[in-house]
Amino acid sequence: MTKVYLFFYNLLFTFLLAPAALFLFIVRRDFFCHFKERLGFYNFLKNKTQEPVIWVHCSSLGEVKAVESTIKGLPEGYSVFLSVFTKTARDWAKTELLEKGIVKHLAFAPLDLYPLLVRVVKKLNIKMLILVETEIWPSMIYACASRGAKIVTVNGRLSKNSFKYYNATKYFWRKFVSLINIVLARTPQDAERFTEITSHAKSVRVTGNIKYDLEIPSQKSTRDELGFKNSDIIFVCGSTREGEEVFIKNAYIGISKKYPQIKFVVAPRHIKRAKKVCGIFKAAGINVSLYSRGISPDITVVDVFGKLQALYNIADICFVGGSLVNKGGQNPIEPAAYAKPVLFGDDMCNFALEAESLLEHGGGFLVENASKMTQVLGELISNPAQRLSAGQQALQAVNAQRGATAQNLQIIKEFLN
Repeated sequence: MTKVYLFFYNLLFTFLLAPAALFLFIVRRDFFCHFKERLGFYNFLKNKTQEPVIWVHCSSLGEVKAVESTIKGLPEGYSVFLSVFTKTARDWAKTELLEKGIVKHLAFAPLDLYPLLVRVVKKLNIKMLILVETEIWPSMIYACASRGAKIVTVNGRLSKNSFKYYNATKYFWRKFVSLINIVLARTPQDAERFTEITSHAKSVRVTGNIKYDLEIPSQKSTRDELGFKNSDIIFVCGSTREGEEVFIKNAYIGISKKYPQIKFVVAPRHIKRAKKVCGIFKAAGINVSLYSRGISPDITVVDVFGKLQALYNIADICFVGGSLVNKGGQNPIEPAAYAKPVLFGDDMCNFALEAESLLEHGGGFLVENASKMTQVLGELISNPAQRLSAGQQALQAVNAQRGATAQNLQIIKEFLN
């Protein structure tokens, strides 16, 4: 029966390829970068590999960074093949993981068509497939399982919205999710949702969120290196989504009159929006500059890749985007790990427990609108002791949840033995 489901899944996938390709060509042309990799044609697969391989598959940059410690802790004697979906994830992993020898192979994941996956799996001596978060791809899972590879999901996550979809169609997904040997879930809620889909509670365990184990670079950037003064009060707004910059603009207008030393740094979730974001601030008469052209006395918009963590490090206060415009929020753990007070809107459903933990510890602040953002900024700027204390409380919230990576690695090694 599973083969029948797989056949119709591949038939539907093939049927949707043309309209999907047209859509991506219009809105995401970077999808076609290294396109032969999307078809499973990898330079490192000219000959069949004899060495045992652990295949780690992620979607985007956040998942790649989160799973870095897991990859480093994998047992010796295995080569690691890392596959990703987004160009930003591939670019970062090439510099930080491939060129440093942490992974042996790196490529875009093949389109989830069974013939493409079989070609890859037949040439790789895969002993384990590690899926990160919500990567449930039927052809990939079936191709690996049919060759005897163990399959593990780490940081298993099913948001409230995605669960509605998977649960409504669970009789299809159950055929493939049940091929996963074990799901290591972030939270009890995630575990319950995976259990509902798989119907096998024994194959789901709660081990915590590996993003709390994020590695902080030992060599940190300084304010001088990034173009700021020690006297500046720096407010970094990370991963903002369309519509949020209006709130940020109004908050700047409200706070800068009283505290002219404040500097806003806005990092859009998608860098291609940087010039458009600049236009929002220019229209309000605010001095604004792209980061690549220098720091503005008012607001700087980040238009270069890979700077957000360095900016979180030098910030005084941070805001995580996607939380004021019903996008489910972005990861608040990263700025909190740098001991910074973290502001976010009232939609953090993708990181609900993380946001709740920060609020409980006193390191997080809920800002539903521009007025509330202005108010909280004013309180933290006027009281440096409170600001520093809130940052330490944010760090404590992170430290209290560390350890998921170690638990996951122990279980992974058990399955490899």
